[in-house]
Amino acid sequence: MTIFGFIQNPLTFDKSSPAHRARELRLSSAHELHKLLDIQRTRWPMEYIPLPSSQFSTVALFTLLEDLDIPSSASAFADTAISLFSIAKRLQLAKGMSRLVQGTAPQKKLRLAPEIRSIFRAFDEVLWAKEDKEKFSSLYPNFAVTVHKETVGEMELDDFLEQWDSLALGEGDTPDGE
Repeated sequence: MTIFGFIQNPLTFDKSSPAHRARELRLSSAHELHKLLDIQRTRWPMEYIPLPSSQFSTVALFTLLEDLDIPSSASAFADTAISLFSIAKRLQLAKGMSRLVQGTAPQKKLRLAPEIRSIFRAFDEVLWAKEDKEKFSSLYPNFAVTVHKETVGEMELDDFLEQWDSLALGEGDTPDGE
């Protein structure tokens, strides 16, 4: 998923092009990861999800952000986000990655399903505190912003977290303006 994430502008790809096939492979991989996490969640409590799953979950979430208008991708995104947030209760890196995903959605001006907005709201209320941004290292760049070059220059994680620290997802104050 990460390697092919550098491919830009999926809407301009011919369906038979290698770039289109790479995009489909990335989305398929994100859906397969969702299935694996679902198996994990049905057999063991959420607190037993392995910590290294946070990296794979984060990449899958950034991949699925590109396809949220498809119901199966939105559902996979919601379930994967719940898994990542579960890991975030135990791992500071996962908490920062969760915050990046949360902040990237409105930055890309995506329309979020009510279920996804609810998950983000719960993250704000339960997991994220203002002091978390000071605890988090800037060694891990924001994948979506850095790779897709949607801002000028590279943006370090601390800068991104600072920008989105005032993000509020209360009633009537949602990322997509609803």
